[in-house]
Amino acid sequence: MAFKLPFQKPDNSALSSGATTIMDDTPAVAAVTAKAPASAPALPGKPVGDQIRNLATALGLVLAAFLILLVLQIRGAQHGTSYVYAAGQMRTLSQQIAKAAQQSLQGSAPAFEELKHSRDAFAQFYEALNAGGSVDGRTVPASPAAMAPQLEALAAEWRTTDKNAQQLLAQRKNLVALTDSVKIINDTNPLLLAASEQFAAQRLQAGASAREVAIANRVATLTQRIATNANALRAASAIDAEAPVLLGKDANALREVLGQLKQSGLDADSRDKLADLDKAAQASLNAVGGILANIQAVVQAKQAGSRIFDDSGKLLVQAEQLADAYSAKTTGFNLYSLLLIACGATALVLLTLIAKIYRDDIALRRREAEQQRASAEHERNHTQ
Repeated sequence: MAFKLPFQKPDNSALSSGATTIMDDTPAVAAVTAKAPASAPALPGKPVGDQIRNLATALGLVLAAFLILLVLQIRGAQHGTSYVYAAGQMRTLSQQIAKAAQQSLQGSAPAFEELKHSRDAFAQFYEALNAGGSVDGRTVPASPAAMAPQLEALAAEWRTTDKNAQQLLAQRKNLVALTDSVKIINDTNPLLLAASEQFAAQRLQAGASAREVAIANRVATLTQRIATNANALRAASAIDAEAPVLLGKDANALREVLGQLKQSGLDADSRDKLADLDKAAQASLNAVGGILANIQAVVQAKQAGSRIFDDSGKLLVQAEQLADAYSAKTTGFNLYSLLLIACGATALVLLTLIAKIYRDDIALRRREAEQQRASAEHERNHTQ
């Protein structure tokens, strides 16, 4: 007979089994908790793939805007360079116009060509800056509205100079004719002087009266005065009103003297000398007639040329101020520069966010893989 003692040690197998079960379940719960979906902090609540996709789309738009702004910035810089170049050329041309105008007053054909070329070039540059056009082979739009005051100030001076330049160019034929006539007078003057001296000597040898010899000597005096006055008309920037009058009086006086000599009784040798003298004198008298026939147009052309030279300083100042204004506008930061910086900074931020989300996602997946591996190893150990 067996007795069951009341103080017998209770069976703890069930308790041990339960405890073991509780301990085995702990890693599994941790693993399940770790597998809960997570999102990166950039766009909370959205899957990582959607976050990267959205940020990449935004980055693409920012880069597209950056490229567009870069193209606009480059084109604007090219236009600015053309504006500065045109203004600089106008500054140089303002002085070339003045120089060519001065030389044109002397009847120089090459000077007229330079004046026309410089005037046309200045007008073309101004038109390109004011309304758009070609500058050094590159098409540019009209200048920005901010440049309107400087352009208008230049235009006010240019209109006056352009009017005078066109008036001077219109009288090219008369000014060149003046130079040619003066050249004829200068070339004929030595011959006329020699012929008058020979005629006076011939009359003196022939025993002519003192009055007749004095008349013959007066021819030499008149020829010298005609040459002096003609050269003064050509060389002067502005013609004195008395100069043409004196030239005409001397020419008429020479005709009268020659007429008196022809009417006087002359021997054969004296008539031959007088014929040579008259032939040389007619060339000078015809040249004087050509000068006086167009003297009014020549006077107006001389006045226009003088005004061009006098106004060249003011035109130069306005051209320099315009060039300085363009230089100031094309240097330093502008709106495109600021927008490019903003786009670049935004793109950098977006790239940083994409990289951070990607790194965080990789780290999260690595932790999940480690936890799963640890859980699987624990289960394998438990089953053994």
